[in-house]
Amino acid sequence: MTPRLSVEFGIAGRKLIAQEEFKAGTALTHFRGDIIKKVDIQENERCYALMIGPDAWLVPDNESRWINHSCDANAWIEADTLAVVAGRVLRIGDEVTIDYASVAAEDFAKEPEAYAWDPAWSFDCLCGASLCRGRIDGYVIHGSVRDWNVGPAIEVAAYAGRGRGIRARRAIALGECIERSHVIVIPKEQWANIEHTVFYDHTFYWGEEGEDAALALGFGSLFNHSYKPNAVYDRRFAGDEIHFFALLDIAAGEEITVNYNGAPDDDQPLWFTPLA
Repeated sequence: MTPRLSVEFGIAGRKLIAQEEFKAGTALTHFRGDIIKKVDIQENERCYALMIGPDAWLVPDNESRWINHSCDANAWIEADTLAVVAGRVLRIGDEVTIDYASVAAEDFAKEPEAYAWDPAWSFDCLCGASLCRGRIDGYVIHGSVRDWNVGPAIEVAAYAGRGRGIRARRAIALGECIERSHVIVIPKEQWANIEHTVFYDHTFYWGEEGEDAALALGFGSLFNHSYKPNAVYDRRFAGDEIHFFALLDIAAGEEITVNYNGAPDDDQPLWFTPLA
């Protein structure tokens, strides 16, 4: 361990503490350890594992293991080097923290399916920051302007031959959360009563194995399909919600579409023939 940092015990367990003053932009330490697949992570190591790529996880074996989460973190992880970099000035005695559920907009846009949230990762945050989100149950996209009061950003519009759809009322930035929809979960035992009704076209596969279905409330069931979408949806099973994010910068007045297959580049046939 570098003498510039020390591991101490606090109310929530171990924590990493600065033993000297650091300027913003200083590399404090690096994440180091074995890189393994998700299925190979031991149960008692899950809370320490860091996703560094599609099904590539690093289990730290140095002081980076003890870096706690904060919704107002004072450090961040440099993707290329896995360095922990100070985001602002750190004083002697400050705890080093990162945001466990933060992802850069450009990284999310490249491979959104890689950022599916595992309900096992969710936890109640005790960081005490004024910006505390309370329950950590999904990724927050940063690096763009985000408006979590999403209602004014979108509206329902009519599109010839396709019925209703969703249109941007204002410019929406790449990575922005467009809509958060609660869902009504339809258990698999009840699906036979639904699949021959008009609700069929508006439901999502639900559950870790896709065993159930869900009907999204709000704007969630009104996004039209495209094989070249400008948005993507993220199903959050733990909270029974679907979040929609912009894959591109979207202009005011532009229709917002998603790929019904889930992944933006999935070109598998659907149960209907999409219009060009």
